[in-house]
Amino acid sequence: MKIAILTDSSFGLKSNIKDLYIIPLSINLNAEKSIKDDDKLTDKEFLKIINTHIKTSQSPYGELENMIENILKDYDQLIICGIAKALSGQYNSYLSFANQDKFKDKVFVIDSDGVSIILEKQIKDIRYLIDKGLTSQEIKDFIEKDKKNYECYIIPRKWTTMVASGRISKLKGLIASTLKVSVVLKVADEKIVLDSKQRSFLIGIKYILSELKSKVKDLKVIDVACGIFEQDIIDKVKDIIKSFDLEINLWSDLTKSIMINTGEQTMAFCAWR
Repeated sequence: MKIAILTDSSFGLKSNIKDLYIIPLSINLNAEKSIKDDDKLTDKEFLKIINTHIKTSQSPYGELENMIENILKDYDQLIICGIAKALSGQYNSYLSFANQDKFKDKVFVIDSDGVSIILEKQIKDIRYLIDKGLTSQEIKDFIEKDKKNYECYIIPRKWTTMVASGRISKLKGLIASTLKVSVVLKVADEKIVLDSKQRSFLIGIKYILSELKSKVKDLKVIDVACGIFEQDIIDKVKDIIKSFDLEINLWSDLTKSIMINTGEQTMAFCAWR
């Protein structure tokens, strides 16, 4: 049985994982124009548009259908594991293909509840389980059960994007920026919710690491997704992680699908039980 894996750009844009295919999500610039979230969108170009009310949206349905059909020309089955359904309608598009007669017993859609480093871990697990000889249905069941076994926090350094997107009011954003308050977000119940407010970005990271250690017994390693930062900030964060006697298992670029919502200077920290 030859099995392929399909994910989207909420996972990232590059990977050396065998038999993995990535379809870009769309970024809506306005009501009439959208661009692909692919490797042609450079960081420089992304920074020009991030605070202009842009939003992520689904991959064009026809492009997704063509990709699935082309993949299945070379594989017996396809496991799809992409952006969390709470963040995009892309999951429903995936599911619609799995429910078509022509894809019956060929397309298996995983309800991931993940993006970025969560999704990266899940995709690696899928590849490992394929190599171990598990069936597509067994892999789907395992990932959907295992997805509850993590703690994940997100911390933006600035409030600009959250104000531009309407997630917080301009007044609250102005007050928070003036007081240099950092907001800590948590991935919980398939959503990104407010966890707490901290006195600064680095203090917020210390709070997150403390929370992870308290919630995950005998925690030794964490995964980190990093937005677009100056190197000195990255070095300080790595020093803080080390001071908590933690090692970095995965250090990855934060995907644009998250940065569009929280800002380019955002980090995410994840620990698995």
